[in-house]
Amino acid sequence: MTKALARSVVLGAATIALSLVSPAGLAAGQTGHAAAAIGEFITIVENKQIDFASMLPTAAGGNVVVSTNGVITAPGGFVLVGTPSAGSFTSQSFAGFPAVVTFGGSVLLADGAGHTMTLGTFTNNAPANFDGGGNLPFKVGATLTVGANQATTSAPTQSPSTGKV
Repeated sequence: MTKALARSVVLGAATIALSLVSPAGLAAGQTGHAAAAIGEFITIVENKQIDFASMLPTAAGGNVVVSTNGVITAPGGFVLVGTPSAGSFTSQSFAGFPAVVTFGGSVLLADGAGHTMTLGTFTNNAPANFDGGGNLPFKVGATLTVGANQATTSAPTQSPSTGKV
C-alpha cells in the first residue's frame, strides 16, 4: 500500500467513526435556574377627597382648578371661601416597584337635585417608584367646570372617580 492510499484509508475511517457518533453523545449539558415573584394586587387608599371649598361663581361660570399642592385658581369675579385641598392617596405594593398613576376621563358630579358639574383634567404628583417600604403616597388635583348660571346647592356635590396605578 502506498503512503497516499494509507492516508486516504485512515481519513476515511476517521470520517466514518465521527459520523457513527450520535449528536446527543456530542452535546454538553447545563442546568439553568429561574426565579419569579407573584405579588398581591396593588392597593390604593383615599386619605382625603379633593376639596374645592365653597365658591360664589359669576353668571358666566368657568373652570376652577385645585393643584396637587392644594392651591386653587378661579376665573376673575369668583368668590372663594374656605380651605381647598388636593386629594391625598396612598398606594402599597413591592418596595421599589415602578408605578404610573393614571385617571379615566371626566366625572359628572351631581347633588341629587338635578344639579351637575364636571370634574376632569386630573393631575398627580406620584413618584416613579414605590418607596423602600412599598408605599406610594401622592396627591391629586383636578379641574371643576362650573356651568353658566350654575344652580346653588346646599349639599356637597360628589361622585366617585376611578384611577389606576
